Amino acid sequence: MIQKNKKFENLCNKLDLISGFLLAVLTVVVLIEVGGRYFFKHPFTLTFDISLLLFPYMIMFAMVSVTFNNEHLGLDYFRNKLRGPLKRISMIIIKILTILFIFFMFLSSISLSVSVFYNKVGTWKIPQFLYYLPLILSFGVILYMILIGNLNSIINSIKGKE
Repeated sequence: MIQKNKKFENLCNKLDLISGFLLAVLTVVVLIEVGGRYFFKHPFTLTFDISLLLFPYMIMFAMVSVTFNNEHLGLDYFRNKLRGPLKRISMIIIKILTILFIFFMFLSSISLSVSVFYNKVGTWKIPQFLYYLPLILSFGVILYMILIGNLNSIINSIKGKE
């Protein structure tokens, strides 16, 4: 369980607001693109570039909030079926695997962004690393939240308090 504190809660509320705004903008952009295809028989290239840029930011910002609020699909269902020490051991394993997964996703997103740093994409020739930047930001924040919350939980579970 990720510890609830005011800083994380404020950050997640702001990211929810930004993600919702990006969803609204993305909806308008896609409607313009569909309208362009329907009425002019030709899509606007500008709308494709905008939607290509907005979508990863919207998803990654929302992912931080989903993780913070424990609204993601987890292995808790299987853990809750277990009893006694087996439940505690499975909880520790799940928490450690989650930390390792997020850590390696964070490292991979940095590696990916560095490898495409000089590539240009779309009609605007936007640097491709900007498309992968939300990966670094969101996995970094999620890793921090999970480390803070899960390390306390693992320590308590080892001591038998949970």
